[in-house]
Amino acid sequence: MGYSAHSLVEIRDKHADYYTLSPIFHTDKEYEVKPLGPVDVSPLGREVYALGGITSENASRLAGLGYTGVAAYHFIKNWSCSALSAYLDKCRQLILDVFQRYYVGGYRVKVLVTGTAGFIGFHLAEKLLERGGDTVVGIDNINDYYDIDLKYGRLARAVSKETL
Repeated sequence: MGYSAHSLVEIRDKHADYYTLSPIFHTDKEYEVKPLGPVDVSPLGREVYALGGITSENASRLAGLGYTGVAAYHFIKNWSCSALSAYLDKCRQLILDVFQRYYVGGYRVKVLVTGTAGFIGFHLAEKLLERGGDTVVGIDNINDYYDIDLKYGRLARAVSKETL
């Protein structure tokens, strides 16, 4: 299970299989968020993925700071709709390939999206649901890192579409 952290203290104090730490760099959001900067996570000894405003120009600033990897949403969000659709097709095909090993005949895929009330999780779930055919299960702890009303608003938008 993953945990979306916004400080090193959260990573130290919360138990999870992996963590995202954000925002590392400036991101364009609908709300004000102060970037953490390229902080060293190696003393934590945890699997941590950097998230937030990471580009090909600044990713190298994270080298040697103990990150397991980076989340590539910033790269993806700038793709055209057709490129994003192609990316989701590849992800969905990988899931289907795994399921085909275990099931024969018609089946539906169930996808768990963590952080569904957050920016990335909500938009990912929305795109998957728009494609149809699969079941998307969303989970979020609705923490108060930023406006909770915004998070509930995203969930209400999804529910109003009868998609969750």
